[in-house]
Amino acid sequence: MGKKKKKTKTGVDLADRLAEAIESGEAPQPLAADLARGGLGEDAIAEAFARSVELLRSGSDPRELAKLPVPFQLAFLRLAAGEGDDDQLNDLASMTADKNVKKEARRLLHAMRSRGADVDIAEDSGHSVLDRARREEDRPLPCFLAPVSGSGSQMLWMARYTRGGVAVYQGQLHPSDGLVDFAGGTIGRNRYRELARQMAEEDSELLLEISFAEARLLLARSVEQSRAAGKSLPDGYLEVSGELGDVDSSATTPSAEEIFPAGAPDAEALRDSASLLERPELADWLPDEETIRTLDEKIKEVEQSQLLIDDKQRIEQVERIMDTAVESMLEPLERRQDYTRRLLAMALLYFRLDRTEQARQAAAAGRHLEVESFQATDNPFFVRMIRRAFFSPAEIVERMSKPQAEKKPDDDASSGNLIVPP
Repeated sequence: MGKKKKKTKTGVDLADRLAEAIESGEAPQPLAADLARGGLGEDAIAEAFARSVELLRSGSDPRELAKLPVPFQLAFLRLAAGEGDDDQLNDLASMTADKNVKKEARRLLHAMRSRGADVDIAEDSGHSVLDRARREEDRPLPCFLAPVSGSGSQMLWMARYTRGGVAVYQGQLHPSDGLVDFAGGTIGRNRYRELARQMAEEDSELLLEISFAEARLLLARSVEQSRAAGKSLPDGYLEVSGELGDVDSSATTPSAEEIFPAGAPDAEALRDSASLLERPELADWLPDEETIRTLDEKIKEVEQSQLLIDDKQRIEQVERIMDTAVESMLEPLERRQDYTRRLLAMALLYFRLDRTEQARQAAAAGRHLEVESFQATDNPFFVRMIRRAFFSPAEIVERMSKPQAEKKPDDDASSGNLIVPP
C-alpha cells in the first residue's frame, strides 16, 4: 500500500506569492493560471490586482479589501501578518463574507500569539472595530489644528475609530472663504500609527491637539461660512460628509474675540510683533504677488531715473517706496479685516499652546489694523513683512550701481531685488 500524499495548501501558497506581487507592484502573470482555476477571468485578475496595489499604498481599508476576490483577500492577510498587524487581520475577518478568509485570519492570529506576540483575537459574533473602540483602553484619537499659513488658511486633521480601522480627514479652513479643500478616508490601525508617528516627528510642537468634537465643530462652522460666502463645498467633503457624524451639541472652542477683545492694542506687544516673522511657522507670510510686483517695478524706475543723482537719494527714494507698499498692501478695508482674522487666529493658537508672548504680539498686530487713527507704517509686523521680501534699500541701490556691462542680458528684471521670489 503506497504512502498517502501530503495535502498541500495551494491556496495559502498562492496567497504568499500574490502578496509578494502586490507588494512589488509587478503584474502577476505567472499566477494567472492558478487564479484562473479559482474562477477568475483575465480582466477580473487585472482589475483586482490594480485595485490591490492601490489599496496597499493608500492604507489598506479593510472595508474595501473585503470586496476583493478571495485569493486577494488571503494575500492581504499574509501582508498583515508579516507586519504583525492583528488589527488588520481582525478587521478583515469581521467584514469578509468568505469563511475561508475568516478561518485563515484566525489561524494567522493564533500563529502570532504562539510566537509570543500580544494579539487580540476577536470573537466570531459580530466583532468590529466599532466594538473595540468602546473598550476602556481605546482612548479617543487626537485631532490637530495647524498654524495659519501665508494664504490665511489653517489645516485641520481629524481622526477617530470607525468600522474598518481609523477614519482620517484633512480639511483646509480659510477665515473668509470657509472650507476650501477636504479629503479623507479609512485606513488600517497599523497605517494610522505610522502616520501618527510621522506627525509627531514633523513640527509637532506647532500643532494644537484638540478633540474630535471640537474639530467637528470647527469643520461645521467652516462649512457654514462657505455657504454664506456663496462658495462651493469641496467634492471630497461632499463624498464623506455622511460619515462624519453630527456635531456634538455640547462641544465648544475658545474664541479669539473673547480672549483678545477689540480695543487699543498693547503698545509693547505691537512694537515687538515684527519678531513673529522670524519664527518658522510664519515663514510663508509674505506680501501678495501684486504688491511685490508693483514694488519691484517702482524700484526699477528709481534705477532708471535721471533726477536722482547719487546713491543717498536713491536709498531715500527706495525707503519711501517701501513705506508706500505697506500702505497699499493694507489700503482696502476688506484686506485689513482679513489680516485681522488671520492674526487673531494665530494669537488664539499661540495662547492655547501656552506661548503667551507670541499670542500678545499677534493679537496686537491684528487689533492695530482696527484703530481709527490707523497708519500702515506704524505697524512693525507689516513693515517687516514687506522689508524681509527684499534686500535692504542700501543693498538694492548697490546692485543698481553696478556698471551696465556687468549685467547678464537674461537677468530677470522683475525679481532682481527680491530675496523671496513672487
